[in-house]
Amino acid sequence: MPKTILYDFPSREPCPAWLPSAWKVRLALNHKKIDYETQWVEYPDVAPLAKSLCIPPNEGPGLLYTIPIMTTAGGEHIMDSKKIVDYLEEHYAPPDYPSLQLDSPILARVAEQMPGIMQRWASSVLYPLVPRNLLNPRSAEYYERTRQQFFGMSLEEFGRLKSGEAWAELDATWGGMAALLKETEGPYFLGDIVSYADFQLVAILHWAKRADESVFERLVAFEPAFGTIYEAAAPLLERET
Repeated sequence: MPKTILYDFPSREPCPAWLPSAWKVRLALNHKKIDYETQWVEYPDVAPLAKSLCIPPNEGPGLLYTIPIMTTAGGEHIMDSKKIVDYLEEHYAPPDYPSLQLDSPILARVAEQMPGIMQRWASSVLYPLVPRNLLNPRSAEYYERTRQQFFGMSLEEFGRLKSGEAWAELDATWGGMAALLKETEGPYFLGDIVSYADFQLVAILHWAKRADESVFERLVAFEPAFGTIYEAAAPLLERET
């Protein structure tokens, strides 16, 4: 029987997965114990891949073609983590497979915290580390060039200008997420129940850890519950290919 394929960005050898949007899908696959394989795609090859699979481009502003992409066991090609996760929950549904709790109100509440984290913190703290510490040369050049066009300066310069402010504003960017996580006794947002909401947070924490261990440690020092949920999810992070 054909196997599910997850297309993801590699990092430098030995190609450990790092991209948070793809990790959200990978965690869902691992949680549901769905067999799959990973095919690594460098940044400049995403659009040609998507076009070869006849995937329509993303709507609205932003990149037309993005990772993750998934080819289902039935041969359907899906782009965008939300669409992929919706497919997985529908076709690998409870009680035969663990639920992702997509109907839980916590999912929307966690999602509300993401723009501030990504735009005000990750853009200045993590983005500059991606080409320096994670990407292969071909993807690093593409990443640097396209982000420089967006920010109007090099990533290194942007990080130098903005990272201090980003770290000083952790209460504003990460405080809401921390408060949500501490509404229950944990380790997850729903107490001892694993959900897709957890994967959104764990994926960013894993990205930080892969980019620079000290960044991850500073986040955990700010909120120890981040370390607790990361440790609880560790078994789901073991498979990354």
